[in-house]
Amino acid sequence: MQNSIKLSACFFAMLVLFTSCAKNFYIDYSLYETSKTGETGILYLEPTKNSEKTTVTIDDNLLLSRKHVNSITINNIPVGQHSIHYSGGPWGYKEKMDEKLNVQIVADKTTTKIIPVPPYSAAYWIYLGTISIASAITSYYATLNNQPTYYYPTY
Repeated sequence: MQNSIKLSACFFAMLVLFTSCAKNFYIDYSLYETSKTGETGILYLEPTKNSEKTTVTIDDNLLLSRKHVNSITINNIPVGQHSIHYSGGPWGYKEKMDEKLNVQIVADKTTTKIIPVPPYSAAYWIYLGTISIASAITSYYATLNNQPTYYYPTY
């Protein structure tokens, strides 16, 4: 019985550690831009891996703030040149994620840009490993119960 509890606790810990909460975001740019132009296009931003605490601006319009991103699709962007700022990242990245792009949007076309995401630093992996080991040790000792359980009748 105790082995199955230990196995379940370890499985649950691994499930939590390896679950991604990143999302695919779909944004309608016409809600942020006041000028109404006839022709629009689509911008698709794809980070090389899920990016955390991501902030995105286009022409100084804040579209996304501190989100865990898998991809971003921005619809109804007016045709022409646009300035994009894609930044963020947790403390654990080796270097700061800060991409500034100038993108030409074409009418009725999808423009795709790949955003490089830096790898995690060694300090991040040491921190994560320490937390994982501490959790495993705590779970193991919490399931050790050599004392008999007593049930007291209630009156």
